[in-house]
Amino acid sequence: MRLKLITAPTEEPLTLSEVKEHIRVDVTDDDALITALIKAARERAEFITRRQLVTATWQLIGDSFAAGGKGFNLPLPPLQSVTKIEYVDTTGTLVTLSAMTYIVDNVSEPARVALAPDIINWPETERGFNKVLVTFDAGYGAASAIPEDIKLAMKLLIGSWYANREAAVVAQGISATELPTIVSAEALLQQFRVMRFS
Repeated sequence: MRLKLITAPTEEPLTLSEVKEHIRVDVTDDDALITALIKAARERAEFITRRQLVTATWQLIGDSFAAGGKGFNLPLPPLQSVTKIEYVDTTGTLVTLSAMTYIVDNVSEPARVALAPDIINWPETERGFNKVLVTFDAGYGAASAIPEDIKLAMKLLIGSWYANREAAVVAQGISATELPTIVSAEALLQQFRVMRFS
């Protein structure tokens, strides 16, 4: 299954002013750079944790429903809601599946979608690619709801990138080693990493 971003977050987890306070910058000369670093740090945090931080709308796209009535997982927790499940039926018509047909477990991470107890099988789809579309909202909500450890890790990444405009430090031209601050930041993020389940 593939993921497509439908609606991007409307804010970043950190504001420009709080990042500037953290890295002790009080001039505006580097505001554009710092803003870009905030976005890069958020994307790095989302990649490591396999989570959506600030609310966004995504679409999970598959070729068909799972055989034998099996359910499926929704990536990028925490899940807020499943907006709709659509599929292309055997006549080539795009149909919205009734919400009474399936149940959603948004306690588990990743969240799970399964058939309702009284439903035996998923509907049959037209053969081909991209015949099932699951639209869902994911994320902690507003930036204020994101765990502080994730925000701290982002600040550490931004501070390190700002102070060292390269990703590595070369010692006497012999070898390159990761900056300790980046290692610490990524270690902070590991506690939030979502395991992949089939």
